[in-house]
Amino acid sequence: MRSKITGGRGTAIALVGCLALLGACSESGATSPAEDKAASDVADLGEPNEATGSPVKVGFLSEGKTEGIDGTATEEGAQAAVDYANDYLGGMNGHVIELETCGTGGTPSGATACSVKFAKDGVVAVLVGTSGQDHSAFEALDGSGIGFMINNTADPDIMGSDRGFVLNNPLGLAGAQLGIAKDNDVKRGAIVVVDVPSATGPVESLSRPAYEAAGIELDLIPISPQVADPTAQVQQAISSGAEQFTILGSTEFVAAVIKAAKQLGFTGPLVTQVSVFPADLVAGIPGGLEGVRSITNLSKDPEDEDRKTYNAVVDEYGVASSGDFTEIGYQTVTAFLRAVGTDPEAGDAKSVLAVLQKMRSLQMLPLGNGLTFQCGVNRVASFLPGICLSQVLVATLGEDGVPTEEKVFSG
Repeated sequence: MRSKITGGRGTAIALVGCLALLGACSESGATSPAEDKAASDVADLGEPNEATGSPVKVGFLSEGKTEGIDGTATEEGAQAAVDYANDYLGGMNGHVIELETCGTGGTPSGATACSVKFAKDGVVAVLVGTSGQDHSAFEALDGSGIGFMINNTADPDIMGSDRGFVLNNPLGLAGAQLGIAKDNDVKRGAIVVVDVPSATGPVESLSRPAYEAAGIELDLIPISPQVADPTAQVQQAISSGAEQFTILGSTEFVAAVIKAAKQLGFTGPLVTQVSVFPADLVAGIPGGLEGVRSITNLSKDPEDEDRKTYNAVVDEYGVASSGDFTEIGYQTVTAFLRAVGTDPEAGDAKSVLAVLQKMRSLQMLPLGNGLTFQCGVNRVASFLPGICLSQVLVATLGEDGVPTEEKVFSG
């Protein structure tokens, strides 16, 4: 299922900003239509290797659980990864890991309070799956000497820092969509985005030059959040000659645009950053999600060895659900341990930060199906030292939203 493709990379960093601004990284509890747990084998856990060294605390930030917000899925995935590591992987370089979770409540003050608590409690690092309050949490750790590893972020301060470490390649979305366009001989593409200044302005100013450099015309289609049916806007783009759509926004927004495009008979490439769609949304799309490309860092390939281990961990430690956010929590913690494990002496905040600032070797990203990461070596660009990956996964979805193919894109 895994293969490699290469292509040019645009510089449209604003595409990433849209993800957080439009809520695509917020935890809504949506689960994949392919949620059924695959049969797991206890052998996939490996040989027991119990941690016996002195305990170390690792902070894990989520949105917590308050009215309208539920970030517990990432916490469950993170805790399962810690339990597994303590029982089978020797913990963190032999140390027993104690996971300290804290919820932001969806507010900057809540995020700040969490970081203050983490620093006071002596955590060796702060890990985050996704959070709309990541900037406040990161800022509050300034001067603490504590590293900050996050799965997904749009924050330029984190990506541009030597104490922030990002497990996704935000620039990869730009490069991958242009690579798809090139493969399909697309001459005119369209980016559909929610019409808010913080999204449309940067996309316009930074995406258009990337498209022009690739020799592809670009239509930017901003759609008001109040528009429930985007059919008219999609029809206008098709009439203007759009041969590919990139759709950025929340799951519901992306599904509505895909539905409109398919109802209008559009057969060109449809690209998005959303990797999981609830079954009820999929059911309303003619032909489902057949052929849609999802740009992600999270593989769904059941044959991936990390996926087999994850399934066994979910069974072994009684994780209630295993949707994308649970997997993100697991992926983040496991990647952190692989990174820190490149220096077996790392055991406190100072030494952990030093390792993350210059990892000694390239590591496989957990659940990445071929993606590799190495923090502290300018994997993407010197002005974005915090990004640890230079690749993304391009998943081609089947009718039910389950990937039928995954390719590593190296821009």
